[in-house]
Amino acid sequence: MFEFKLRGYEQLYSKTKHLLIVGISGYGKGNFGEDYAAKTTHKGFVVLDINSQERGEGMYYGVKQDNPQMLYKLERMTNGKIKPQSYDNRIWMFLGTGLKNLKKVPKNIQLCVFSEKWMDNEDLKNFIAINDTQRNYMDTFFEMHADQKIPLHYFYDFLRKATHDHYSKEYLGLKNFGLTNYGTLSTLMKRALWLLRSGLFYEDRQEVPSKFKYINLEEDVSKGGRIISYSTYLIEDDHIRQICIYMLLKKFIQLLASRKLQTPMCIYIREGGDFYNQKEETPYLFGIQRMIETITRKGRSIGGSEIMVVLDTQYPSDL
Repeated sequence: MFEFKLRGYEQLYSKTKHLLIVGISGYGKGNFGEDYAAKTTHKGFVVLDINSQERGEGMYYGVKQDNPQMLYKLERMTNGKIKPQSYDNRIWMFLGTGLKNLKKVPKNIQLCVFSEKWMDNEDLKNFIAINDTQRNYMDTFFEMHADQKIPLHYFYDFLRKATHDHYSKEYLGLKNFGLTNYGTLSTLMKRALWLLRSGLFYEDRQEVPSKFKYINLEEDVSKGGRIISYSTYLIEDDHIRQICIYMLLKKFIQLLASRKLQTPMCIYIREGGDFYNQKEETPYLFGIQRMIETITRKGRSIGGSEIMVVLDTQYPSDL
């Protein structure tokens, strides 16, 4: 399935164009991956670059490299083979609590959020419930609402009102379905508040702050020859970051499956071990794994678009 790049070893080729880059920290996985992915733009691909948590890699494709010392080093180290170049690069930076530490935002970075409409009930349950008792509670809550899609803000408001007023219609509604266990109700309410306070999701009827925008994947992949970087740099909570990547990959797959697109895509996923080699496994982490595997197993295309996956990790065992 993959073409393997191992430092000091012969390449192993496959029938698909997927690429796995393996190497320990400091061996240049990021530099090689960026260069490899970026060059696909010359073939008409749109590169979808999903950044690692710790670093700002992928955020400088569009920066003009005119530093004299850098130009000298490039010339000397590569015998003139590598020339500085810039790319058509759009950078989406997801809103997170780390915004308080960011004093300035470069002009080519757009701060963005998700719409609550992107979440279905199964997503909401996987994001909030952390054990079988809570999952069963939420399933019954959905049944109570005739399995209609429940927005995050509505779920929180409903539980908050029921918790604070045992004569409210919300509490009486829960009582009719046997959902008044205070421990479960209180924990789910706190979990919903945790997700709301992450800043990652907004409901459409709310006014999204003017400096943020809803991310638009359809527009991002409408044409090739450019790089779209998705940065989770501002997200300080590892679980919120996983939820962010989960939603991003989910929308990609839905968009591809709609067969509305013909643009070839290079999906560049950094630090694959972040999604596979984790001690604490969550439903949304499993979801990320399934979606990566869905994309790679499909081989050359999903819907009408040619797909190439480039993924790096420190060790093959990470996967």
